[in-house]
Amino acid sequence: MFLKLKEERHMKHDNAAGSWRYALVVAFFIIVFSTAGCNQTQRLSNQPPVVSFEANPSSGTAPLTVVFTFAASDPDGDQLTCSLDFGDGSPPAKGCIGAVTHTYADAGSYIASFSVDDGHGHLQQRVINILATSESQPNAFAFYFSPEDFQGEALAFTVPQGRILIGLVPGMMPDGYYKDNKNYWKTPFSFNVEVVSSSTSLATPRSLPTFTKLEPRNWDSPYQAPYRDPPRRRFFEVWGPGAESYVRVEGQLVYAGDEFLFYEEKAKNGAPSSCFSLENYQIIDAKSSGAYAEVKRLMGHASDFDGNRKIIVFLSTTFAEIWNVWHAAFYSDDIRPDSDKKSEIIYFPCAAWKKPSYRASTWFPRNIIHESVHLHQAVHAYRRGTPNLLYGGRWPFNEAQAQLFRHKLQMGLEDQWSRIKRCLFDKNILTMTTNGCEYDTGALVHWWMHQHYGEGFEQALIEAFFKDHIRKKGGPYLLAVGLPAPLASVLTFLSMHLDETAVGAELGLDFPEDNIPLRMNGNPPPAFGLNLGSPVGVELKYLQSAVIKYVNLNSKATIRVTVDRPEKGYVVVVVVPR
Repeated sequence: MFLKLKEERHMKHDNAAGSWRYALVVAFFIIVFSTAGCNQTQRLSNQPPVVSFEANPSSGTAPLTVVFTFAASDPDGDQLTCSLDFGDGSPPAKGCIGAVTHTYADAGSYIASFSVDDGHGHLQQRVINILATSESQPNAFAFYFSPEDFQGEALAFTVPQGRILIGLVPGMMPDGYYKDNKNYWKTPFSFNVEVVSSSTSLATPRSLPTFTKLEPRNWDSPYQAPYRDPPRRRFFEVWGPGAESYVRVEGQLVYAGDEFLFYEEKAKNGAPSSCFSLENYQIIDAKSSGAYAEVKRLMGHASDFDGNRKIIVFLSTTFAEIWNVWHAAFYSDDIRPDSDKKSEIIYFPCAAWKKPSYRASTWFPRNIIHESVHLHQAVHAYRRGTPNLLYGGRWPFNEAQAQLFRHKLQMGLEDQWSRIKRCLFDKNILTMTTNGCEYDTGALVHWWMHQHYGEGFEQALIEAFFKDHIRKKGGPYLLAVGLPAPLASVLTFLSMHLDETAVGAELGLDFPEDNIPLRMNGNPPPAFGLNLGSPVGVELKYLQSAVIKYVNLNSKATIRVTVDRPEKGYVVVVVVPR
């Protein structure tokens, strides 16, 4: 039935010719099933490989000898291709199970990766950061101040001679945005930073927060209906800013994949809209289903109200007309409690693509995963028994989480980083809230949180979305792991400056599973320069942070920070003594 369905998708719909072509297709697949049998059924339910990867030790003085232990197996019995890349330019090790000893001769930070490919669309990768240090490391230290540490508009502190980094961010918590989402995030804060001769009152530094790794829990589906075959035809309701109400259109099932059912809006002649070829649907499904297995592992299983055990992807020409060909959506109305036709659906445009291969290999898979994450955020309300709190997340944190897999699974990451750099260098700041940057630099903040708090952070954040709707106080990051969102933003920006350095690794201000200098093509992230007698003024808004450098401080100094808003700000200081 499955293969016949895919073949019918590409049958011509002329009346007389269609009938005998259909008969030949059915006869052909009766023969195929009689000879292929179970082997074909098994391939249709391909599962990802199971992978483990460890390093002992993962840090130490160079030359550092590390023992890598790895293993990979496949639930389907597929022949796997495995490779262990040590990250230092040496030849990779082959093999899918065993232990390998490798020596890192030079001091530095390396990313070792173990990649496993089952040859059927599932590519799994595990990475470990290896830090080889030199015998004499700089005795760097860091501290921060919260808004409560300001005296009036001012904050003063002393630093020794050396290289100084100062991170600034407004002390605006998400609480205010929930009360006023039109103006709160537009409020400007004027920071001024200067070196002064002395100060009558110095603030007491606070230690940087520590990070506790969280493990994902086994979250089953919050609701699963008895199994039902998906209908060949069904109606969908499309909504958008150009529509006064939902537009009801009919769709036809054209491809059934491992994790997704693909429907196309029917054209005027009653046929599907022919959004993609069969080959392109196979590419979309293989890439999306492999990534979605990781979504379920980290975020639990979604609901299954319609009983088809899959998520519906509806490709619509009407959706493309109302929105555009670069937009995708998940409507929580499709699973609202009072609906008797609840169904897990994500919506996509259908058009005559200029670059169908790009759409199939890159744009569709990563956006299918993005919208699927929004579905997982929303259905947690059913898991907690509060479907009245169905809305899935808190802006911009819900969008940043939905972009996690761009980084984690390398889904269109080169394109993502081109926009990250645009967001950074637009005003030399890191923003989570403007110009679409919640999808780019906002996602980078989430990626930093994921690396420091572990894979269980995703479920902790989804639970925090639920709690935040009830309490409306603190914000998702604070409720999830105890870290205020503004502080997370500025720590991420400082980590970009210190990544792949001994100081960054020592202080925990780095990206353990990434290489920011490599992503930035060797160009340093933007910063403002501070010099004696030359104050620095910076204007920042909600969840926007800046980094100020004092590169060559020759003696102990007092630094004074002022800000003109009552919410004050967070100030983080990194000192590398000379």
